[in-house]
Amino acid sequence: MNAQINWAGLSNETLEDRRNGKRVTLQFGLEIAGVDAAGAAFTVHGRTRNVSHHGCCFEVPRPLVKGERLTLKVIRPNAQGVRETTDALPFRLAWVLQEQDLWVAGADLVRIEAPWGVTFPETPATVKV
Repeated sequence: MNAQINWAGLSNETLEDRRNGKRVTLQFGLEIAGVDAAGAAFTVHGRTRNVSHHGCCFEVPRPLVKGERLTLKVIRPNAQGVRETTDALPFRLAWVLQEQDLWVAGADLVRIEAPWGVTFPETPATVKV
């Protein structure tokens, strides 16, 4: 029997398995603070594109650098629907790319917190044969 292997599909599954959890497309306002390469402190507003238990993908209108450490405050509605801002949470930029006049970054939480107000599903169990 000559079975065809879908290498592209397996490659995509492998890439998905490397992620630290399920991404959910949710937009939250962010207040982002850091120190640039010249040593100047900055604060800028941005928004998430997607979030996970361990981090987020977000966009801002200023240059960012991979590996940079920033603090993010998440602006979100609380259980009563009232807008609130979380404490500043430490993130590290895993990757950065420029899309026209925006910089898009993937950020990992340095400490595991729960800033999104969302409960993520557990990672499904896998059976190894």
